[in-house]
Amino acid sequence: MAGGAAGPALRVLPDSQLQCVMIGLDHFPGCSTRHFQSWRSWLGCVIGRVGPRIGMMQESPLTVRPARLADVASLVELRLANAQAHIALGAAIYRVPQRDAVVRHFAAMLADEAGQDGVLVAEARDGQVVGMVEVLRHSDPPEHQILRPEPSAQVHTVVLPDARGLGVGSALLAAAERWASGRGITYLSAGIYHRNVDAVRFYSRHGYTDAGLSLGKRLD
Repeated sequence: MAGGAAGPALRVLPDSQLQCVMIGLDHFPGCSTRHFQSWRSWLGCVIGRVGPRIGMMQESPLTVRPARLADVASLVELRLANAQAHIALGAAIYRVPQRDAVVRHFAAMLADEAGQDGVLVAEARDGQVVGMVEVLRHSDPPEHQILRPEPSAQVHTVVLPDARGLGVGSALLAAAERWASGRGITYLSAGIYHRNVDAVRFYSRHGYTDAGLSLGKRLD
């Protein structure tokens, strides 16, 4: 995801340098070549698992941009995939919407150039849309209510399963915050189902805090 600071580069030492390290370890109490060999084996396992994912990001930098009408099909697939994930969390609460209804929603939203809401997508180098974020403005509270009016919106971030853990969500959220700030929005919120611990962790990591509690009761 384009928006975050680049992390430290991962560099694998050649065998000659590794041998130097092994020799140097003999000078430290309790640290022998045998210990280093175990550590080296562990490091090789980690690099084998992480390396391909790092390579994927290096080879496929992301572009976060406003969604276009040509992206409707990708947005629909993201919405339907998100629905399936939420059904796994609460089948009695969530549903898979009708595809045609989702198509009409995004087509109308993107056709309205003066619309109040925004949709941004994360596009990989090969052109695949791997994530999206919606910024949906809240209406001001009616005058008879006690809430203070404030330009605010809700964000919804969705990333394809295969692209998770690569910074896509962070780049989308950062772009959504810039989009909102540039349009006078001063407060963003994310409505999250309490069992969706991954989403709670994600937004918390980006500075979103508990903003209240919604209690409910199902009537017979």
